[in-house]
Amino acid sequence: MAEIRNNPYLAHMHDEAEQGANKAFAALVPGKTTAAQQVAVEEDANNGLTGRAYSEKYKSILAKRRELPVNKQRQKFLDLVHNNQFIVLV
Repeated sequence: MAEIRNNPYLAHMHDEAEQGANKAFAALVPGKTTAAQQVAVEEDANNGLTGRAYSEKYKSILAKRRELPVNKQRQKFLDLVHNNQFIVLV
C-alpha cells in the first residue's frame, strides 16, 4: 500500500479517507466528461493526483495549449471518444 500512496498515477486506489488530493476528479464520470469539467480540473490550484500546487511552468504551458486551434474542438474530440470504440486521427 505504501507504493500506491507514493504513486500519483494510482491515486484513484487510495482509501476514501486519503482521497483529499483526488477530490478534483470526484465529479468526473469515465466516458461522460465534458470539456468544461476538464478545464475546471486543469484550473484547480492543486494537482488532483498529487495534491501539490501546480508550478508556474505548468501554468504557462497550459496557457499556450489553450491558444492552440485544436483546443476549440475539445468537446467534439471528447464526444468522438465517448461514442466510438476506436478513432483514427490523421
